[in-house]
Amino acid sequence: MRLREITVILSVLSGPLMAVAADPPPKVDFNRDIRPILSNVCFDCHGPDKNQRKADLRLDVKEDVYKDRGGYALVTPGKPADSELYSRLIDPDEKTRMPPPEALRKIDASQIELIKRWIEQGAQWQGHWAYQPPTRPAVPDVKDERGFLRNDVDRFVLRRLREQGLQPSREADRATLIRRLSFDLVGLPPTPNEFADFVNDTTADAYEKVVDRLLASPRFGERMAMFWLDLVRYADTNGYHGDNHEDRDMYRDWVIAAFNDNMPFDRFTTEQLAGDLLPESTTETRIASGYNRLLMTTREGGAQAKEYLAKYSADRVRNFSAVWLAGTMGCCECHDHKYDPFTTRDFYSMAAFFADIQETAVGVQAGTKFPTSEESARLAELDARMAPLRKILDTQTPELDAAQVAWEESLRNRKIEWTGLRPVEAKAQGGATLKTLDDGSILATGEGPDRDTYEVTFRIPFKGITGLMLEVLPDDSLPQKGPGRAANGNFVLNELRATIDGQPVEWSSATAAHSQSKYDVKGVIDDKPETGWAILDHVGRATPAMFELKTDPTNDGEATLVISMAQSYGSQHTIGRFRWSLTSSPRPIRAPGSDLPPNVAEILALGREQRSDQQKQMLAEYFRTIAPELETPRRQFAELQKERDAVFAAVRTTLVAMSGPPRMIRVLP
Repeated sequence: MRLREITVILSVLSGPLMAVAADPPPKVDFNRDIRPILSNVCFDCHGPDKNQRKADLRLDVKEDVYKDRGGYALVTPGKPADSELYSRLIDPDEKTRMPPPEALRKIDASQIELIKRWIEQGAQWQGHWAYQPPTRPAVPDVKDERGFLRNDVDRFVLRRLREQGLQPSREADRATLIRRLSFDLVGLPPTPNEFADFVNDTTADAYEKVVDRLLASPRFGERMAMFWLDLVRYADTNGYHGDNHEDRDMYRDWVIAAFNDNMPFDRFTTEQLAGDLLPESTTETRIASGYNRLLMTTREGGAQAKEYLAKYSADRVRNFSAVWLAGTMGCCECHDHKYDPFTTRDFYSMAAFFADIQETAVGVQAGTKFPTSEESARLAELDARMAPLRKILDTQTPELDAAQVAWEESLRNRKIEWTGLRPVEAKAQGGATLKTLDDGSILATGEGPDRDTYEVTFRIPFKGITGLMLEVLPDDSLPQKGPGRAANGNFVLNELRATIDGQPVEWSSATAAHSQSKYDVKGVIDDKPETGWAILDHVGRATPAMFELKTDPTNDGEATLVISMAQSYGSQHTIGRFRWSLTSSPRPIRAPGSDLPPNVAEILALGREQRSDQQKQMLAEYFRTIAPELETPRRQFAELQKERDAVFAAVRTTLVAMSGPPRMIRVLP
């Protein structure tokens, strides 16, 4: 059966019903009338739970209900007076009457009367309705004086109405019909033109034409998908704790398309449960498998991974059983079901079917990108244009070998001449005392404030300054020998500003021989007070940082240099000992090794004959990333890569099922 057929069958136009004289009460139905009473009142003590069962008596098993118990039976068909079940319900003795007061269960007179009538009518037992083989009932032969009957379904409806002493309502007028149809099938009212067209259409198939038009509307899929998405607990957020957004909307769109395409229900089921495992899985079937990722997940710190994997497994069993089996397996997570034929072992066996789904127990769930055909074509085009450029950039040539040798020589010959500065004044705004030592360095003593700003003034002797160097230095008077005043020997320099004869200095770069992770020295010249330079794993040793000036100062001869060092991290993370120097050497001004990856610097420190083949290859690969000879293809490749990254970033992402090694699933007590 297809989704649309199911939908149309279930769309019953309702209206007010007119009561007529009541017929005799219908026959008592065990599943509808009696089993719920036994389940609610009796099964706690006389049901499937062997740990709670009293008197070795079960009322959920047919054989126990009818068997001879030494001269009496719980139920004797046709004879309430000979049925112990009924006798115990009406026993005047409170000590033997059921249910006992301590059971905290009550049964009212109307329910007792139902049980009595059931026994009188033959006490017919029925297995659970959901597990009885369906049979095709005979079509009722009913008389139709008002023209109600249009098909065989109407015959069943009319018979039931008459059993209830009711008659069908009159046929709705056209205005009501089109409103009902529109709301039922697309969830929207008809437009004025649609309304007028139907009311004025006198053809015999006017109604059918409206139905066909609405079923063909894209809104039909949206309307039907709404009910399905509620069943499978669709949401755009993860439900727990921060209720964070998660990409699932491509699954939603797949469901809408499935209804609009009239997808067969068996395929609708298969693709959602196992679309990623199909032998010829496609983008669409993989997106459909997103059903398996619709559950709530957590990112909360401290959440226990194994606990939440157990929650996720239980959620899948509960939802799968409710949606596809029309059964509530949730009860069996803790005990055998008291009503349905499900055991605790069944629950965890079902969980094992989903144990191969790969997911993050606690944290962000990783989505999968699914480009459209247009995006795929664009990505392929860019890859094709990048391929020859990549080949050029990955190929070492004799010309590049020669250029690399020259580059290595230039590194060995590069030397920056530094002139140490001695301050004419050093003061701290936060309360520390800045003392100038014999070598021109400055030591912070006295009060140790949480935050401080140092201002140091120098007279500089010449023009053409290209850079300044800050050395943070160890000292025995500092915690861990410094160079910081914090308990761990560290510091955080947040902002660096300087003026020459009152004119602000602009920086072009900042480099350091070492920077702590997430505290790069570039943070001191970015005008962001929340960033800064620190050296945590290099405490107790000298570390230089070099700052290149964007332009040469215009001073002739001596000038006044004022440097401001803001340290706002807190917890006494201020510099304990430091020294300033300047240079007029040609740019670039870089700290030793700061412009080279550590592994490259280590290789360069070796002689050429000492390098292994792997090291030679690594050095050549690095040189090609900076070689001036490759500047043009490198720039072209970078532009294409940037464009490709932008296209790829726009590709939609959604959560889908991905199979991997299954987790062990155990029955949890």
